Amino acid sequence: MRSRRFRCPLYRVEFLAIRCPEKALGAAVRRAFPQLAPEALADLTSHAAQSFGLCLYEPPAVIIWIDSRLRFRQDRMLTAVHEALHATEQVLGRAGLQMTTESVEAFTYYQGWVLREMWGVV
Repeated sequence: MRSRRFRCPLYRVEFLAIRCPEKALGAAVRRAFPQLAPEALADLTSHAAQSFGLCLYEPPAVIIWIDSRLRFRQDRMLTAVHEALHATEQVLGRAGLQMTTESVEAFTYYQGWVLREMWGVV
């Protein structure tokens, strides 16, 4: 299992990027965010059973999960980019930004920051 916690001070969001087996996800998230609502944790684990990666935004926590069954680095990288975009859209959307032609640069820079922060997990 690999994981990394990081904080976005601008939007006051705590991230957990984690690569682990789906069965270990619930316990790892519970340890990192004990205040997370049980319903949110149940939602996270039920969706994890159906995918190889996911992003859950339950303010102030953002959890980005990459399934450790993804053996090839290229597959993990593609999943990380995909989930980082979900995280970006959720965080910036909650802050009132919509992705438009005028705002797309803000989204790409934020997504790049998320990816850079979680890179050791990929």
